[in-house]
Amino acid sequence: MSLNRGNTIYVDMNAIAPQTTCSIASNFSEDCFVDGSIVGLPPRVNEYSPTIYLSGKHAQKVAHAIGDTSMLDIRVLGDEIGQASGLKMCYGTMTKGITAIVLHACVVARSLKLDGAYLDELKRSMPHGFEMANRLIPDMAYTLKRKDITRN
Repeated sequence: MSLNRGNTIYVDMNAIAPQTTCSIASNFSEDCFVDGSIVGLPPRVNEYSPTIYLSGKHAQKVAHAIGDTSMLDIRVLGDEIGQASGLKMCYGTMTKGITAIVLHACVVARSLKLDGAYLDELKRSMPHGFEMANRLIPDMAYTLKRKDITRN
């Protein structure tokens, strides 16, 4: 079965595996499906714009329809469905891995009562790493409380 809705183009921008995207795309005619992904943090006026990656036969048409905007950076990767999802998967793996390592190091430093010294050293010797860690670690993490999920 192939879905075709005239001139409608379906853009799937879910953070899913490229194979899943290709499976979904197989339900549509080749002319009406574009793979998309959003990479980066939420936009901040005059500070930061996330990137929307598009791939598929009509990715350029979708990019043109979105148009120029200062809040988004739109890039077309190519004609293959799965390219945009694949890039998001690779990028997400890297950022989540770095976040996990940074959080683990902070927890260990705190358990050793070295959190202040650790953060000072990180700022001194790796200022870009410290800045990236500040962006990647969720802003509200300090408000979370440990919850025992084994209890009903």
